[in-house]
Amino acid sequence: MARWWSLTEALILRLRDEVEEVGSDFLLFYVASKPAIYDDVWDDVRRAYRMSEEEWSPTADADMLRVICDRGSIDCLISVERFRAGRTQLGSPEALYYPIDGHWTAAGHGLAARLIQRWLAERD
Repeated sequence: MARWWSLTEALILRLRDEVEEVGSDFLLFYVASKPAIYDDVWDDVRRAYRMSEEEWSPTADADMLRVICDRGSIDCLISVERFRAGRTQLGSPEALYYPIDGHWTAAGHGLAARLIQRWLAERD
């Protein structure tokens, strides 16, 4: 995993540099996985793959991206906490993810848009 994270970091830094070279602001927006937001989904994943809490965390990738962003002085919007705060039961009209896959619903897209809009407003 260390090798892949190293490659990911190099690609993110290169993308940041290219974006800033043309005079734009760079934001890394992390799309939280459904198991990181819904505890019951995480429990299902752990059971399906026979994983313990010590082997993997549903937020491990978000935590690593925070480290990469800190090291690279990158604006990083990690949406895990905000999505957890805005979650409703899967299958409800306000749910952030569809129950059958990992895609956002309209509510999930709306929350992401508000988070990015807030980031943009703070830049002005």
